[in-house]
Amino acid sequence: MVELTVGYVAGLIAFTVAVVQLWSPNTLVFIIAGLLRDKNTAATWGVAGRAIQSSLWPQFLQTDTSLTRGVRWDVKILVKSIHMMRALIAIAGIITPLGLYSAVAPASNVVPTFYYAKDLSAFGISTPPRSNLSLARTCSSGHGFAQGPAACPYTNDLVIETGFGNGTVSFDFPHDLTTDVPDILREIYGSGTAGLRTTVSNYFDIEYRLYSTVTSKYRNNGSVFLVGAFRQMDSIILDGNVQPVEGLVVDTKNGGVGLRNHTLPADIGRGAAWEEDLLFIEPDTVCVDTNLTLDFTVSADISGDFAQNISLVDRGGFANLNKTYPFYDRDNGQQDPDLKGRAYKAAWMNNAWTMLYLNVTNSKNETSGLKSFSYLNSTVGKEFPLEYSSLMQYDALGISSDFGNYLNLLGGDGGDYPNPFNIDSGNFSDISMICSGAGNGDIANISNILVNCGLMRGAARRHDEGSQLYFESGSRWSSPLYACASSVKATIKTVSFLLNGTEGLKDLSVTDVRPKVYPNNDSIPLWGVEETGKSMDEISPIWGLVSPAYENYPNISVIKAESLHLPGYSDSSDVSSKRTYQNMPGSDFFKAVSKYAYDISDSSNTYGPRVDYTGYANMAMYVKWQNLSSSPETAPKIIDLIWTDAAAAVVVGTKGVLGGGNVGSPSEAARVSVRPMTNQIKYRWLFGIPALIVVIICMVIGSLAFCTLIFRRHNLTIMRRHLNQSSAGRLLTGFLYPEYCNLDTNSKVWSKTVGQNVIDLGGDNALMSLLARDNFGKGGNSSSGDADSWRRG
Repeated sequence: MVELTVGYVAGLIAFTVAVVQLWSPNTLVFIIAGLLRDKNTAATWGVAGRAIQSSLWPQFLQTDTSLTRGVRWDVKILVKSIHMMRALIAIAGIITPLGLYSAVAPASNVVPTFYYAKDLSAFGISTPPRSNLSLARTCSSGHGFAQGPAACPYTNDLVIETGFGNGTVSFDFPHDLTTDVPDILREIYGSGTAGLRTTVSNYFDIEYRLYSTVTSKYRNNGSVFLVGAFRQMDSIILDGNVQPVEGLVVDTKNGGVGLRNHTLPADIGRGAAWEEDLLFIEPDTVCVDTNLTLDFTVSADISGDFAQNISLVDRGGFANLNKTYPFYDRDNGQQDPDLKGRAYKAAWMNNAWTMLYLNVTNSKNETSGLKSFSYLNSTVGKEFPLEYSSLMQYDALGISSDFGNYLNLLGGDGGDYPNPFNIDSGNFSDISMICSGAGNGDIANISNILVNCGLMRGAARRHDEGSQLYFESGSRWSSPLYACASSVKATIKTVSFLLNGTEGLKDLSVTDVRPKVYPNNDSIPLWGVEETGKSMDEISPIWGLVSPAYENYPNISVIKAESLHLPGYSDSSDVSSKRTYQNMPGSDFFKAVSKYAYDISDSSNTYGPRVDYTGYANMAMYVKWQNLSSSPETAPKIIDLIWTDAAAAVVVGTKGVLGGGNVGSPSEAARVSVRPMTNQIKYRWLFGIPALIVVIICMVIGSLAFCTLIFRRHNLTIMRRHLNQSSAGRLLTGFLYPEYCNLDTNSKVWSKTVGQNVIDLGGDNALMSLLARDNFGKGGNSSSGDADSWRRG
C-alpha cells in the first residue's frame, strides 16, 4: 500500500484543482453559448466573444480562431506557446507539491543538561552499582616457581627476598603490601584528559563490569580489596549493529567497544542528535590462508552423525610452499605491528612442521649435509587421510592457539604416518610465541605489544550439490585452515547518537562511528606507557592519554599517534577464570579477552562468558561463520566479533558527559551541543524540475517582453488598440456605425453610444441586420429600411 505523504496529498489537491479549473470555466462557457441569441447588443457580443474564444472550445471544435492557415508565423508561434505554457503550468502545479514530505529532523544546536540513563537490558540489570573501593594492583618478581610478591612502582612497600642453596626463595614483608595505585601514576596517566571537559575516557575510567572482594594477609593489613569477576550476561554478536549497553557502545558490525557511561539530554521533546568523541578499545586481526583444508564426508544414521573419510588436502600449502624462512618486523610494533607478516610466518611454520610430520619433505641434516626441502611428496589436490579424532566437531567453527591441532601429536606418534623427524606438540607450540613476538620474560614496555596468534578452522562448506544449511548423510564438506594474528589498540572515534523518543536508553541509537579527524599534527593525541624494567609476568603496565608535560618524565614512554597498540603477552589468563588477581582492568581485560577469543573450542571451562561461539548449538551463528570464513579477507571479522562480544560482558566505562562516574563537578562536565529533533517540512528536489522549467521559460518570456517594450516601443496604448481591434462588438459597430465610433473611441464612450445597439447575426444566410431601439444611442430606433438596404447592398 502506498503511504500518503504531505506531498502526495498536496499533489492530489493540485490535480483536483487543475481539473476543476479546466472543467468549470469551459462548462460555464458552454452555458453562456447556450444562453446567447442571434440578436445581442454589441457589448454582449464583445464580452461573450472574449469568454468563448479564450476557452478550450475553439480548439476542441476546430473553429476559425484555432486554425493557423494564413496567420503570421511569429504570431502563430507565440499563440501556441500560450497553450503550451498553460499545460506546463498545470503539470508543474500537480507535480511540484509531490516533493513535499514531513520528517523529524535535527534543528539548530543547543547545549542542554544531561542526566544518567539506566540500561534496562540484560547488561544493565546484571551490572552492579560501582564500588567505593578503588583499583588494586599487585606486582611480583621472578618467574615460575621462583616468582614472588614485589613492591609496585612509586609505593613505599618493602619486600625482602632470600634465596637458599636448595633453590627455594623466601619473601618477607616488614610492613604489609599495599594495593593502592599511587597518586603520581593517576596524575600522569590521567593527564591527557584532566580538566578538558571531554567525553573521552582514559585508563582510570575503565572498570570491570562484575567484581568481587578478596583479602590477603600480606596486603592492606588484611582489609578487602577489589578484583574483577567474569560471568556472561547476554550475547549480541549476531545483531550486526552498533548499540549502547550499560557503560559501553558495542560495535558488532566491525568490532570494538567504546567507553561511555550513558547520559541523555534533558527536556528534549522529540529527541535529539549529537556527536561525542569516545575512547574505543578494539581488536585488529589479519588471517592468512594456509592453503590447506580439512575435507570430510558426513555419515549419519539413527544413532547419530559423525565425520568420516577425513583428509588434510593440499591446496598449495605444501606443493607451493615458499622454501625461504619468513621474517617480520617486531621492533616497530606501534607504527606497524605487521600482523600479516606474523600470520604468514605462523602459517608457514604450521605447514612446514606438518610436512615433516607427514614426511612430505625433510628437515636440514647437519651430519649428512642434507638441505631442507630436498624432496617434496605432495601435489596440489593430494589428500592425507587423518584419524576420526582430528575433527570431532565437524559442524562447528574452530579457533585455537594450538597450531597443528588436526594431527595426532601425542608422544610424537604419527599414527599411519612414519613421522621420521619425531614432530610433537612442542614443535607446534613455539609457533604462537614466535608469532606473538613477546613472552612472559620480555620487558613490559611500549614496544612489546599484545599479539595473539592461532589457527582457525573455518565453518565447513558443502562441495557437492545440496544445501549449505544441513549435513546430509553422504555429503562432502571442506573447512579452510587460516593462521591469524590479532592485536588490540586504543583509539578515539567520533560517535553520532540519535535519541528518538522519551523512554531513556532504549530510544538511544548510534547512527555512525568513524575515526576522529585531527585538523593538524598538534591535535593528535599523546599516548604514554609505563616503563618499569619489569617483565610482563611481573607487572601489567599502565597506559593512557598523557599531557605533553610528561613527555620526558622518567619511567614513561610516549608516542604521538592516532591509536596505541596495547602492551602485553598472549599467555595471560583468560576470562574463563572465575576472577582476576588484581583490579587493573585497563591493563588486563583486553589480554584476557584476546586469549579467550583464540580458544573458543575449549568447552571444559565452567566460569566466565562461555558462550558457544563455534556455532555448534546456534545455526544462525554457524551460517554467519560460514559466510565470513569463506575467505581469509573476511575471516578476521570472526575473531574481532567474538572479542567484542566477550569484552562487552567484562568491562564498562564510567565516564560520561557529566564527568567521571557521572558525578563530577559542573566544571568537569563536557559541553555537548545537541540538535533537537523537530517536525520539519522537507522537499525532494527532483519533483521541482517542472517548476524550474516554468521559471526559466517565464524568465525568457519576461526578457522578450522587455525587449518588445524597448525596441518595438510597445506600450499600454498600443495594447488597448489591439484589444479593441480584436473585440467582436467593436469591429461590428465600427463597420456599422463609422460615423459614431471607430477603433480609437474611448471604451466608455463606445459603450454609451453604440454598445447597447442590438446586432442580429442570425438568419439563414448569416447576414447581419441592425435593429435600433427606441432612441438611437439612448435606445433610439434605426429604420428597417436602412437595414434592408444594407442587406441588399
